[in-house]
Amino acid sequence: MPSGRAGGATITLLLAGTCTVRAAQAGNTVYAAAPTVSRSFRITAARPISFRTLTQILAESPWLRFQAVPPAPVVPIIDRARCAGQEHVSGSARAGASRRISHVIDGGDVEDIFWWHSVDLGDRVAPGHKSPELLEHEWAGLHLPELSGKSVLDIGAWDGYFSFRAEREGAARVVALDHYVWSLDLPRQQAYWRDSRDRGVAPEPYHEQPELWHPDTLPGKAGFDLAHASRNSRVESMVADFMTADLDAVGAFDIVLFLGVLYHLEEPFTAMRRLRRLTNALAVIESEAIAIEGQSRPILEFLPGAEVNADVGNWWVPTEAGLHGLCLGAGFSEVETVVGPPAGHERYRLVVHARV
Repeated sequence: MPSGRAGGATITLLLAGTCTVRAAQAGNTVYAAAPTVSRSFRITAARPISFRTLTQILAESPWLRFQAVPPAPVVPIIDRARCAGQEHVSGSARAGASRRISHVIDGGDVEDIFWWHSVDLGDRVAPGHKSPELLEHEWAGLHLPELSGKSVLDIGAWDGYFSFRAEREGAARVVALDHYVWSLDLPRQQAYWRDSRDRGVAPEPYHEQPELWHPDTLPGKAGFDLAHASRNSRVESMVADFMTADLDAVGAFDIVLFLGVLYHLEEPFTAMRRLRRLTNALAVIESEAIAIEGQSRPILEFLPGAEVNADVGNWWVPTEAGLHGLCLGAGFSEVETVVGPPAGHERYRLVVHARV
C-alpha cells in the first residue's frame, strides 16, 4: 500500500501501489451517523487527489421552484368518473413518456435522466442527487403513522421516491402530484442554473424560457415514468399545478406529504389553506426553516431574489412558530414539530405534523 498524508479534502499519495480509502461520518442531533465506506484502487504514480465536500456537492443543484405559473395548454388531472382512476393526460405527453421508457429499457442510458431521487429500479438504483442513505434518513425523519390501508397524496413528487415508498409501506392508494418539475427540460435547466451561478447572476424564471419549459411533453417526468414502469407500480400520477388545480378533482387524502415545497411558493398562506382542503387526517410538512435567537413570534423571512443557493425559486422561509401559525391559520386543529431546530444552527430542515 502506498504511503500518503491527508489534509482537509485532499489526500497526497507519495508512492505507487494499491490504496484503500476508508471514510466515516459521526452523527449529531440532525443527521444519523453515516456508514463506513471503503474503496481500493491502483496508483501508478504519486499524486494528490482532492475530494468534493458534501457542501460542494449539494451546492451543484438547486431546489427547483414549485409555484403558481401560467396554466399549461392542457391541465391533465385524474377524472375518476370518466377514467376509473387511470391517469388522464394529453396524447403528446403520453407518447413522450412511452418513448422515454422504451429508450431506457431497450438499451438507452439511465444516466441520460437528471435524477433528484435515488429510486430503486429493480436491476439498479437510479443515480439520484439525493443518495439512498439520505432518502432513508429523510423518510425516517417524517415519523409517519402506519400507512397500511391509507390514501396518500405526495405533492411535488418529482422522481417519486416518497410516493413509491408509501406504496411499499402498504398504502391503499398513492397519488404523485407534480407539474413544474415535470414540465422542465432538467438537464438544460441544470446547465443554465450552473452557468448563472458561476457568472454571479440570478437566473430568470425557468417557466418563462421556451427552451426549458415544455408542459405539453413533460420531459422532467422521465425519471418518474421509468421508475413507475420498472417497479410495476400502482401509484397514480396527477399532472397539475398545486396552486391552480381544481381541488375537488384532486380529492382529499388520509395523509398528505408536502415535502420541500412551501418555501418555493409565492403565496404560502394560500398554499396552506389549499393543503388543508386536501387533508382528511394528517399533513406532513417539511420545509427550509430559520431559527432566530430570542425570537418566538411567528415569522417568515422573505427572499426577494436568488439569495439562497443562487436559486430563483426560493421565496419564504418560516421560523418554527411561523410554520405553526400558517397551519393553525389555515384551519388545522393541531400542529406538532417532529424535527425541530438543532442547537447552534440558524438554517435547518423543519418537519411538522398538522392534524385536522
